[in-house]
Amino acid sequence: LLVDGDRRVYAAPAPRDAGWVLAVFSVPESERQKRHVLRSRLAGLGFGTAAPGVWIAPARLFEETRHTLCRLGLDPYVDFFRGEHLGFAPTAEAVARWWDLTAIAKAHEQFLDDHEPVLRGWERRGDTPPEDAYR
Repeated sequence: LLVDGDRRVYAAPAPRDAGWVLAVFSVPESERQKRHVLRSRLAGLGFGTAAPGVWIAPARLFEETRHTLCRLGLDPYVDFFRGEHLGFAPTAEAVARWWDLTAIAKAHEQFLDDHEPVLRGWERRGDTPPEDAYR
């Protein structure tokens, strides 16, 4: 998990407008626990819910998602598609349906509030490279 996290944090930035990746999945009722793990993992990776069994994220998350689902043995339940949003509503409106933007903003503000004192402490130490501060 730490290696996966490092890959995400230190990876070269992906192009900003690479479209979307859709994860379409179906897990049999007899394996309901796997469905819960799959949904939780997709949410943790940054996916939003477009429809039941259809999750969407920026396309740059595809490789990390593929790697994670394979590692967890969930890949047999998922098909991926890449594309553009061509819906009737503007993309910004659709995004607001797929993700709870208010809750995300609140969590982000809470994270900043919780960790701001630690950041200030590291900033006062001029001898520490940013990578060491992160670790």
